[in-house]
Amino acid sequence: MNAINLLRPSRTVVTSLTPRQTSNALAGDGDWVLNMQVSDTSFACSLSNGQVHVYDRERMNLLMQSSANNSNATTHDMAYSEDGNILFMAQHDGCLAVWDLRQSDTSIIRTPLATAPLQSLAVGFSDTIVATGTASGKIIFTDWRQQSTLGSYANSHRGPITSLCFNGQQLASGADDGLLCYFDTTQPTEESASISICNVGAGLHKVGFCGDSSRAFALTGSETASLWDLKSGTCMHHYGDLRQLLSLQVGKEVDYLIDAHWETPTNTLAMAVGSNMGNGAIFHLTNEGRWQARQLFTAGHVGVIRAWHPLSGQSFITAGEDARIVEWTSRITMAPVAKPMVPSSHMVRQADPLSLTDQRPKRLRMSYA
Repeated sequence: MNAINLLRPSRTVVTSLTPRQTSNALAGDGDWVLNMQVSDTSFACSLSNGQVHVYDRERMNLLMQSSANNSNATTHDMAYSEDGNILFMAQHDGCLAVWDLRQSDTSIIRTPLATAPLQSLAVGFSDTIVATGTASGKIIFTDWRQQSTLGSYANSHRGPITSLCFNGQQLASGADDGLLCYFDTTQPTEESASISICNVGAGLHKVGFCGDSSRAFALTGSETASLWDLKSGTCMHHYGDLRQLLSLQVGKEVDYLIDAHWETPTNTLAMAVGSNMGNGAIFHLTNEGRWQARQLFTAGHVGVIRAWHPLSGQSFITAGEDARIVEWTSRITMAPVAKPMVPSSHMVRQADPLSLTDQRPKRLRMSYA
């Protein structure tokens, strides 16, 4: 049995007055938040109209925004430097954009890397090397200080690379081809750098390391999750479609998996899930390999949630297709709930955890040819 914290919004930022209206709207229908990254002092979000907004983390006020308003320059992925002063952006027109946040948006330096869109990005080697993943399946390594391409991996994937993650000198990549690849990037060639190739079996939308470079999690567009031993390339646990299993713990339907993060202080994998109505829950993976509900968050979003980042303690921040950025703080502790179970109707009315009766299609996972 475990206590579940019910969270309400503590602060909200509206990034656009023309948000996306429905999950099945056309790409040009309204503005919405594509993704978000958080540093110690600020957070950045990219919008579907091509703009990037940077906000002060303490006050949540807008610090600066890029002047670009062009869908061809849409930012698909971002990463901060370790000190939070530099923002790296992978853009739809095939350019790597580097923004020195200590200056104005005129300081953005854009380096063309590919004719195909850049869909993912990771920064490694003490912020000196940027790896970008293209829609054509290539990983490109760039020394951003010299604006020079160091090399590329072109044979490991056969589809858009949707997620990249450095852990020291090791790199994990996930793609629409269903492969999770693991590389030692100090090796001179792609063939010698390849340590393992894991066939997850469904298009990946997020991969990440679990504390060290030997284990990784994989989330797919089919709303499945799995854990992998990257040294051997073997699956440690495949959870399949988690929506029904997780729904039993919160008493309502879960529509999609948002993201997962490894929490270093507790050595725990945390995962956020959401609903088409804009509500969600946080689950932690127990030592026994079970997903356990820890937090519910409601009444902050009115559409699909696209990004989630933990902050300090039990607080976190989310962004979504309703063009809202929401900060959440624990307010109420619900009575412990046995797992798995469907809460009684009285408990559901009292806590109002997840109102997930909306019948709209689940969120669209955008890909580009």
